[in-house]
Amino acid sequence: MGLTHLTIHYPRFKLSSADLRAFYPSPALSTYSYIGKFGIDEDATTLAVNAFLDLVETVGEMPKRLYLSTGKDFNSAVFLDATGINSSDVVHVPIGEVGSLQTIWEASRNEGCAFLVVDSPRGKNEKVDAYCSAAAVTGFVGKGGVEISSFDTFESASYSTSRYGSQGFDPADESMLISTVKEHLVPNSINFINFSSLKQSSRMIPNLEIKGQKTNGFSGITSGLVSLFSWLHLDFNSDVQLSIYAIDENGGASLSLQPSEKPIVIINDRRKDISLPTYLMQKEHAGNESIPQGAFISTPVYFSQKGARYRLNTAKCKDCGFIHFPPRQICKNCGSQTVSGKPLKRYGKLYTFTKILKGAAPPEFDIQQALEGDYCVGLVEFEEGPKVISQLTDVEYEDLEVDMPMKMVFRKIYRQDETDRYGYKFTCV
Repeated sequence: MGLTHLTIHYPRFKLSSADLRAFYPSPALSTYSYIGKFGIDEDATTLAVNAFLDLVETVGEMPKRLYLSTGKDFNSAVFLDATGINSSDVVHVPIGEVGSLQTIWEASRNEGCAFLVVDSPRGKNEKVDAYCSAAAVTGFVGKGGVEISSFDTFESASYSTSRYGSQGFDPADESMLISTVKEHLVPNSINFINFSSLKQSSRMIPNLEIKGQKTNGFSGITSGLVSLFSWLHLDFNSDVQLSIYAIDENGGASLSLQPSEKPIVIINDRRKDISLPTYLMQKEHAGNESIPQGAFISTPVYFSQKGARYRLNTAKCKDCGFIHFPPRQICKNCGSQTVSGKPLKRYGKLYTFTKILKGAAPPEFDIQQALEGDYCVGLVEFEEGPKVISQLTDVEYEDLEVDMPMKMVFRKIYRQDETDRYGYKFTCV
């Protein structure tokens, strides 16, 4: 029994660390080429939902239990509605460097369970938000795969009070962390760490593997896990022992792994470059503004439709079998009553598309257009037959073609009545 399926999910943008250092001079930034940043329609909740849905789709079944570690900006109610998992099947583990390893350990002891760790920069403070990254890592426990042989905790000196000061990660803290980890190293193991800065670490910790972190950029508390998953994907070797270490304000922990069988690893990375000025403008619009709507939909009405908006729920005619999306009570094909149908699969093809230019967007998308430019809208035909009009995301107009395969992704649509309204968009497969 071990980790058989692993995924890494990144947000839409990547920001050059060199550009960011000019504005936020953190020593931690000098180790990484870039940092992942949310688009205006993304947050920790959308990242978690998409990561989880992709994992379930890859595995082919819903996990018996999900061990979940997220920050305060995560909307648990939306996550449950969008994924369909029962709240009784979710175990929350405190967020943090140590918490991320504990989440994996708890899941690994139960076949058919999964874990999900999500880190996002929001909800801390301005400077930490600037140089911290966002990413989600998930995994499923089945027969074979990477066995986790042990989870150990140990005492660690506490961080200095300046851990998140104006210069970011305190070098004195890094020296303390390195000394602590060296005391607990497993002999002849390939090592991974969840440290913010890697300069001293890479020189002082033997057999330290950081290629994944350098290649993929800083990923917050999931950085060490990203490096571990990348190694399993690209450099897999069943003849070695693996160890990953983490230290935070609550102490230290380590996981020991034996990669007996190569897992399926999916890295979802479509990040586009974002300039520093654009990033700073987006920080000024963190999604807290309620936006007037062109065609107003009240909050009760909006959430009464969340089954279709979140999970693509349908209605099916009792007589002719016609599938309706969004659901309706009377069949438009034959006039008979309908019953609840199966949710649509997340895949379809692009039937037609257009670009919404400046001045043509509905008012609820004015800020999105101002910050991210003109956007595309398409008519997507699902595999089951229904068609739906939707925004297209993470794609360029020039790359779109009729009949190209599309996939539904979960995103923030806009904010109204002090509530984020979520729903579907589509991207190319």
